[in-house]
Amino acid sequence: PMAVRTLQRPNPPLWYGIANPESAVWAAANDVNIVSLLSNTVAAGCLGRYREEWARLGKNAAALPFLGLARHIVVGETDAAATRIARAAFGKWRASFTHLWEQKGVAFPLEGMFARDWDSFVADGRAIAGSPRTVREFVDSQAKATGANFMLCQMVFGTMAYDEARNSLELFSREVIPALAGAESRDGVRS
Repeated sequence: PMAVRTLQRPNPPLWYGIANPESAVWAAANDVNIVSLLSNTVAAGCLGRYREEWARLGKNAAALPFLGLARHIVVGETDAAATRIARAAFGKWRASFTHLWEQKGVAFPLEGMFARDWDSFVADGRAIAGSPRTVREFVDSQAKATGANFMLCQMVFGTMAYDEARNSLELFSREVIPALAGAESRDGVRS
C-alpha cells in the first residue's frame, strides 16, 4: 500500500469507475465524476442513479459533475476503412487488458463484460469505427441513451499504426467535435 499526498488541495478532481447503480450514491454524495466502460443499459442505470441521488441531496443541477462513458472510437474516411483498422488493433488491446490475470493463472473477473472481438464490442454499444458522420451519430445516440454529459474516447489502442491514429484523431477533431459542440448548446451536454 502507498499513501501518497496530492499536490493539489483539497485534491484533484476525482473520477470513479462505476458498474453498479448503488455505487452512484457515494459518488454523488462526494461530488465525484463517474465513468462507465459498460453497455448503455448498465451505464444508463448508473448515471441515472447518480442524477437521482444528486437531486435527493438537494445539490444544484448546474453543478452536476461529469457523468461519463468510455468508448473506443476510430474515425476513417469510410466506415469500412475505420472498421478494418479497429478490428486489426483490438485483439492486442484486449490481450493486454487481461494479460496480468492470465499470467498469474487467475480468471479475468470481467470476462463476461468485455467482448473478445471488435464486432462484439461494437454490437454491445461500447465502440464505433466509422466515417465522421457515423461517429457523430454514435456519440449523440450514446449521450441520449445514457444521460451522459461526458465521453472519454479511447482512440489509440492495440496495434494501431501512428498514421492511422493520427488520421483518426484529425478527422475526429475536424469533423466530429465541431458538430457535437454545436449540439451541446442545444442539448446541454458538455463537449
